[in-house]
Amino acid sequence: MMLKIIVLSISALVLMLSGCTVPSTRPTEVRLKTGSDPKWYSYSYNDSAWDKSNETTYKGIYTMRFHFNMVGRGKALSPFAVQVIALGSYDAYWDGRYIGSSGRVADSKVLEIPGYHHLILGLIDSVSKPGHHVLALRISNFHYQRKYTFFNAHAGAYEDLTQFPKLILIMMSMLGGIFLTGTIYYVFLYLVHRSEPLFLVFACLCLLFLALLAIEYLPAVWNYTYPFQFIRLEVIGVLTLIISMLIPYFLNRQFSAFRPYIFNSIVIMALMAAFIFYHGRYDFTSKVLGMLMGIACLTTVLKAALIRAQGYLAVLAALTCSVLTNVFINYDYSLYISFGFLLISMLYLLSKRFKKVMNEAQENLLLSQRLKIELLKKSIQPHFLMNTLTALTELVEQSPNDGVKMITALSGEFELLSEMAEKSLIPIENEIALCNFHLKIMQYRKGITYLFNVTGIHAEEFIPPAIIHTLLENGITHSRPLKDGTIRFDLTYSTDKAGKFYTFKVTANKFESRMQGTGTGHKYIQARLNESYGKNWLFHTHEIAEGWITKIIISK
Repeated sequence: MMLKIIVLSISALVLMLSGCTVPSTRPTEVRLKTGSDPKWYSYSYNDSAWDKSNETTYKGIYTMRFHFNMVGRGKALSPFAVQVIALGSYDAYWDGRYIGSSGRVADSKVLEIPGYHHLILGLIDSVSKPGHHVLALRISNFHYQRKYTFFNAHAGAYEDLTQFPKLILIMMSMLGGIFLTGTIYYVFLYLVHRSEPLFLVFACLCLLFLALLAIEYLPAVWNYTYPFQFIRLEVIGVLTLIISMLIPYFLNRQFSAFRPYIFNSIVIMALMAAFIFYHGRYDFTSKVLGMLMGIACLTTVLKAALIRAQGYLAVLAALTCSVLTNVFINYDYSLYISFGFLLISMLYLLSKRFKKVMNEAQENLLLSQRLKIELLKKSIQPHFLMNTLTALTELVEQSPNDGVKMITALSGEFELLSEMAEKSLIPIENEIALCNFHLKIMQYRKGITYLFNVTGIHAEEFIPPAIIHTLLENGITHSRPLKDGTIRFDLTYSTDKAGKFYTFKVTANKFESRMQGTGTGHKYIQARLNESYGKNWLFHTHEIAEGWITKIIISK
């Protein structure tokens, strides 16, 4: 249900954002020239020889002229206004008439007072009639720390210019709420299913998108001065870089398309190279990062299609929609709409993965219950009990003291087996005690001397219940004593950076080679290892000249 709510919410917001356009008039052309002169601010001044640009690397005082062709009044009862987005302080002139300032323009950093990054300047009716108009700005930009300084402006009804950002902010806040919900939901999901790192990766992506939204639409709630814009753009660039790294990582891990180390290294190096090379170009840098991310995602999806991985069509459709979005919709919105499509496809993949995880959890639960039953069956096998009780009856008649010892060993084994039934891991010392009890019983039953030596075992180690006991039973069942009447069992434990190593050796005359097979005992051991360690284990048994040897490796 949670996934459906998130998908439907993102889809609705994507549709709403795709139809949002600011109701204003953009300039038909922008002219720029270094220096300033009062005559340059007049409506009739000929600026055809000036540079056609709204950005510059120049630090100092310069003039920009924005040409508008006003075609309507917008809101019928709302006065006109012009909004200036600036990386500098400026004095503004509309058709040669002074309409306001932002900060204080000066010829040095000491004297200049930084202006606001964005400001709406009202226009009286007499100077905002339909037709051609000129906005001239006298600018200084000594406080900006980067190479490029740029200015934008658009004109329209005052109500439209002030209310539209609030409308966008409301929708983006809704989107931010979805990302926050996704973050919390998948963090808790990861805490429950720690074996699925993609839940945590997606939670991080949601959190990064939330941070990106917050910093991107910060101007809607805070009218800061233009030097802070540098910090804001840097944060946006870093967040975009990290997101561009995580999405291909997510998809490659989901589809297992390429070797993670090689694929991730290539993607990270390409993105870092683009980020460093185009650093300071902000929107252009983000577009390049998005393009490289798209190429990495498309490569992953195509490989997923070749190996017929489940869910690749959803991601391919999302990438197609993202490309179309960037072609037909303004970049300010297409960035988030594109990411929205990708998130929807990733949510679809996660829903499939979650279903698989739940099925596996259910299977593991059933397996755990079967293993408990199997362990209890070990203690109440009719064949074992009948033979043991028969031997016990004879022993009590012949040697009451030995009979008491056998009864003590039998009760000790049953008591330990009943305690172990509810646990997936037990202290290794309990396992060794279980083995010793069993060997005492079998020694009284068969009259064979069983020797059990343990080397390197640490008391604080834990192990799945009855797996050494099962190996011991197999050794007893499928072996004949040596000439001296003994069967020897050696358990050796060691560890290194790779993991933990248990070596169980049976020294005896070989009775039959079923020790190498996949009988009930071996299936029980493998099921227990899988229950406790997932896929991080190896189990191998083979014959040697003096008997059998079994190795259990638990990988870190």
